[in-house]
Amino acid sequence: MSEDKLQRQIEFIVDQQAKFSVDIAELKERQVEQAANIDKISDNVSTLADALLSLTNIVEKHDDHITALIQQGKEMNDRLNTLITVVERIISK
Repeated sequence: MSEDKLQRQIEFIVDQQAKFSVDIAELKERQVEQAANIDKISDNVSTLADALLSLTNIVEKHDDHITALIQQGKEMNDRLNTLITVVERIISK
């Protein structure tokens, strides 16, 4: 192998190694950025989970209140029917 050819191969290898080193450095920088993004996403998911639990509790309370109101409405309806029956008896006599 000629001295010139050997020198070109060495330069090629050194150039490739330099490019590889730059690529690795860029990948490390991107990995740090991605890790920070993952931390932010994780915090956001945690916040959303807390909000969802809070909303679930509110909905359950509203369901309980609605059920109670429906029951009260049924009881009021029964009382009104009883009152109507009493009034009808009094009127019919």
